[in-house]
Amino acid sequence: MDAADYQLHGKVAVIVFNNPPVNGLSFALRQAIVHYLQQANADANVQAIILTGSERAFSGGADVREFGTPLAFQEPILRSVIAAVEESPKPVIAAVDGVCLGGGFELALGAHFRVARATARVGLPEVNLGIIPGAGGTQRLPRAIGVERALDFLLSGQMVQAQTLADTSLFAEVVSDDLLPAAIDFAHKVIEEQPKIQRLSEVVLAPEQTLPLLQQRLQQVKQEFPHLPAQAQCVRAVQKGVEQGFDEGLKAERAYFLELLESAQSVALRYVFGAERAAARTPGVERDTAVWPITQVGLLGTGPAAGRLAQDFAAAGLTVHWVPNRSADLSVFSSCSLLVEASTGTNNERLQAFEAMRAARAQGQAGATLYLTSAAIPLDTLSAKIATEDAVLGLVPGPELFDGPLWEIRRVEHSHPEALATVLGLARKAGKKPVVGFDSQHTLGQLVFQSLVQAAQELVRLGVPALQIDNSLLQFGFKRGPLAAAKQLGLGLQAIGPDAFKADPALKDQDIIKACMAAMANQGAKLLEQNAAVRASDLDMACVLGFGLGRFIGGPMHYAQEQGLADMVACLKHYGAQGTPGAEVWKVAALIQKCAEQGGQWEK
Repeated sequence: MDAADYQLHGKVAVIVFNNPPVNGLSFALRQAIVHYLQQANADANVQAIILTGSERAFSGGADVREFGTPLAFQEPILRSVIAAVEESPKPVIAAVDGVCLGGGFELALGAHFRVARATARVGLPEVNLGIIPGAGGTQRLPRAIGVERALDFLLSGQMVQAQTLADTSLFAEVVSDDLLPAAIDFAHKVIEEQPKIQRLSEVVLAPEQTLPLLQQRLQQVKQEFPHLPAQAQCVRAVQKGVEQGFDEGLKAERAYFLELLESAQSVALRYVFGAERAAARTPGVERDTAVWPITQVGLLGTGPAAGRLAQDFAAAGLTVHWVPNRSADLSVFSSCSLLVEASTGTNNERLQAFEAMRAARAQGQAGATLYLTSAAIPLDTLSAKIATEDAVLGLVPGPELFDGPLWEIRRVEHSHPEALATVLGLARKAGKKPVVGFDSQHTLGQLVFQSLVQAAQELVRLGVPALQIDNSLLQFGFKRGPLAAAKQLGLGLQAIGPDAFKADPALKDQDIIKACMAAMANQGAKLLEQNAAVRASDLDMACVLGFGLGRFIGGPMHYAQEQGLADMVACLKHYGAQGTPGAEVWKVAALIQKCAEQGGQWEK
């Protein structure tokens, strides 16, 4: 029972969760909770029971380390644990501090009373993973805070502080002092006053007051989230509980949960959840790698990247000294330990801008300097011009057109680990999502996006209307059609004749989608072959975070693997045989061919 501790405070038993870092509801912790509940109920001296976690977390929900293992579904599963809590003959109080999310919040809802620190954060984020709460969240929360407020909570997936819910019956007390002493005092009050145990499953909701609202919200979410079935199923689960009572609502919730768990959208969203975090980890950078102390940044340039980076660095808490061009006074750069070149012009002009920045910095106080460039200049060329204690990395924000949180970081094999750790840390502070690639003339996202545009152009040459191509990908879940986006970004498009806009489609929409996604995955395979990308999932994150692919798609590499790499290879060969002779976009990469033949999984 190491996953929890059992303490006695007079007549109060306290079960303290002990599964760092966020008390994930592992099999061991679930087992310990049930065991200690039984022990407390069997002890005649115990008259109230407290469940609590740590100051950091009551519980962050399911233990991700058990995802995909038999332990995730081994009894006692979470629903059984919550049933044991709710059915306890002695009052059970959940003392909530830190984060209380997903299954952790569902567990707290199963208690008879809840006491929370004002700053504790609660939430049911399951819709962000394409599923709905599966252990009673859609049934108990509406009975605690009302249907309308619960729907806002369930459909947003956002966390809120406990103090914002102090006006509801969710919490018996919201305290600002130390939580556990307050919870023990509340438990003694319950023992003395013996109020009726409050089981949320016994609360009856009035259908005549809530069903019209539920019907309205159902239609709303179907229109607002056409690619995300979890939102509609969430409303339906609440509706079932209102119409037919708690037990039927619980059955419906479980059925919807299991159905959604296998959906393509949920599989993709759960993949993105892990891939996004993996992208922030880069070879050579450890958790304890030191970061450089940076308070001031010098930014040179007037292009779109300069404007976005100025905002990003300000959001990270840095003082930004923004100078438009190298002919201006650069003396302010002498005090900056971070210098960013984001100018426009030819590579030679940008190289001169870099030299001007470096010369201005040389006039200041000694110390290591971190240089960042958004130019398509080999980093080794720039590294040769700086002192050995300095470092150069590439940094390009995602295109403003797609309004994503992407920071693409370019590095080389010998890039300074502390410099990388510093930029990754700044990304977190700025609310940006980093993807690290090895030095090339373009970023990973740009190269994969360009392959999409090239594939679209090749389809136009085969007689597919340009408008159909853009519309099919928009309906599939792209934020912008590739041909319209390429035009807005100023990419050089081949001349498209009037036949491209004819009304008769030459392909079905699903064939267009498949061809374009295959081309993107093929380009991703080429980048993996060149060791420009660390992982296949990093390529997906560049596309999802910066180039407008819906998270529920998962990215081209994920899509290709789910559809079947052999199918993707066949698709590429099909269009290669029909398209422009020598068109690079359809030339099958050796890696995708190899992976298709050896099990259908990406090697990286």
